[in-house]
Amino acid sequence: MKNSFILLLLILSILSCKQKTNLQKEFICETKSFSNTEIVSDFNNTFNITVPKHWKTQLYFNNLQTQIFTADTTKNLTNTYTLNFEYNSGDLIINDDFSNKIIKDLNQNNYILLKSKNDVFKNKPSIWFVSKGKKSDFDYFYFELYVKQTNTNYFKITSEIYGDKNLDERFCESIAVIETLKVLD
Repeated sequence: MKNSFILLLLILSILSCKQKTNLQKEFICETKSFSNTEIVSDFNNTFNITVPKHWKTQLYFNNLQTQIFTADTTKNLTNTYTLNFEYNSGDLIINDDFSNKIIKDLNQNNYILLKSKNDVFKNKPSIWFVSKGKKSDFDYFYFELYVKQTNTNYFKITSEIYGDKNLDERFCESIAVIETLKVLD
């Protein structure tokens, strides 16, 4: 009886654990959730994200894109990160030519590519890049995620992290927010 109870607890704990996403696995992030959050939708109600209520969030749109930009402005720049979610009109073709173009752009802007991968994000084909450079005398880390949503639309999601203090923690927190992306029908 005691062994059955322990086995049942073990099974329940395994089943109740959230499966890590590809990004969380790749960057060895624990699943994270924020408290006191709100759902923010873009102007066109195409997508939304969940962010802490105290973050500063701005919306933008034009004929070709709709955008949510957000950051925790209560912290010093080298203790936080910024996130930008863009839903763009246009066909995204994820192939070597696209990857090479992004890498060339990074090199031209004096960034060093640290890591990149063709992946799947929310069951959609994606590609991401992590690069490092200098901005305002700070080490600067830049994460770009491109997600093909449809044949005529795609997401470009970026996270900018200044300085290298608590880098892994801030990177994983930004991934946690990115994972909240929900496409609205």
